[in-house]
Amino acid sequence: MLELASKDWDETVLRSSGLTLVEFWAPWCPWCRRLTPLLKEIEEDYKGRIIFTSLNSEDYPDISSQYGVMSLPTMKFFCKGREVGELIGYMPEEKLKQEFAKMISRSQECIIQSSQVSVAKTDTD
Repeated sequence: MLELASKDWDETVLRSSGLTLVEFWAPWCPWCRRLTPLLKEIEEDYKGRIIFTSLNSEDYPDISSQYGVMSLPTMKFFCKGREVGELIGYMPEEKLKQEFAKMISRSQECIIQSSQVSVAKTDTD
């Protein structure tokens, strides 16, 4: 799981060509301390489908505030710079996997649309 800093946000999250998960967390958050290891454990199962990242909300409160994070842990999903989903709180592995399947399905439309836009731009160039 990639630890984000504010300097990485645009490139890693907003310009990503795929589905990116950002776990907003803080060191003092007990549910975060349970969720983070679980995300790291299942990350390999989603290789090529979800890019796993995390952002320490205590270190980067401006980003957390900008995206309306009011509770920790919060997981936000981004595709091509757009927020496409959010999960709040700790969830057991099976529930996470169900929610991830929904997010992957939802992101397919975003990825297809953006690739069609790219093709259209190439055709007119």
